[in-house]
Amino acid sequence: MNKIDAEMLKALAAYSGPVTRCRPGKACGADLPKKDDRAQRWLNRHRGDVPLRDEKAERRKRRMARAERARIERRTPQRESATAFHHDEPRQIRIRVH
Repeated sequence: MNKIDAEMLKALAAYSGPVTRCRPGKACGADLPKKDDRAQRWLNRHRGDVPLRDEKAERRKRRMARAERARIERRTPQRESATAFHHDEPRQIRIRVH
């Protein structure tokens, strides 16, 4: 056993902090606290806004975004027609007499 191994064993023996169990083959540390940073949230929302250098890639990106918006519109029900008569209907009140 060389000097580095001996020093490492001493450090491990003297360690008294928290110990977490990791999945096999995946070493990890303690979870970092979630940041509530407005700038970071803005960057995450706008991470796809970076213009691409290739014109074909830029057109493809716009085409894919347009297709995704069309899929979302087809998937969601039209709320205007469903809620148009909601406020016009009289409310029925049931009264129980014992």
